[in-house]
Amino acid sequence: KSWTGTIRFKQNGRDTTFRVTVPYTVTKPVMQIQSASVQALYFKCGNKLSVQVPALGAQYQPSFSASGASVIKGAKTGEVTLVPNSREVTLSVSNGGNAIGSQTFQVRPIPKPEIKCIVGGREANEKQGTPVTAVRNMQLRAIPDAGFATFLPEDARYRVTRYDITLVRGKRPAMPTRTINGPEANLSDVVNSAREGDRLYIEVKEVQRMNFQGNTETVNVSKQFNIPLL
Repeated sequence: KSWTGTIRFKQNGRDTTFRVTVPYTVTKPVMQIQSASVQALYFKCGNKLSVQVPALGAQYQPSFSASGASVIKGAKTGEVTLVPNSREVTLSVSNGGNAIGSQTFQVRPIPKPEIKCIVGGREANEKQGTPVTAVRNMQLRAIPDAGFATFLPEDARYRVTRYDITLVRGKRPAMPTRTINGPEANLSDVVNSAREGDRLYIEVKEVQRMNFQGNTETVNVSKQFNIPLL
């Protein structure tokens, strides 16, 4: 592009005009995207991004749209949350009706949590066995993947909501199978009936995840424990 200017003034009583043409280059504003995990987004999670265009200064009042994700505009200028619903997301940014640019992200599946069985304040020992009295109070914990929990702690809230417990003696159940709703169980009846050499067979039936909006969804997790009792 170029701009043209004129200067008029009187010289020796006569009007004189100077014209000047000055070339200049028009550059496209550059987006700067910041995120805890900007290389890839997590599926069905609230991935928070900060999209800034420093060259626009105070004129920067962006609007966002995306394919493959729902868009939640943040409270501060340039903040946006993407909730992916496909394997790839393209975020488009405009300002005052003018397109600024777009960015494509790959989408990661949510890593499954690790299920741990806690008895007597410690993790149950499936190899060497666990004292019978220690299983009186049992808790199953769903531990999120460390990296996922670091990036998106509000989306990494897991809870074991249902599991079955069977006291097994030899090859047969010594007691009817109990279904536990929630992570914690009082197994006083098992402690009173168990003998050395029995084992507890535990099968996880349901795990739920709470997302950044407070909504819960069921997570497909398969896990069994086979704990010898001493």
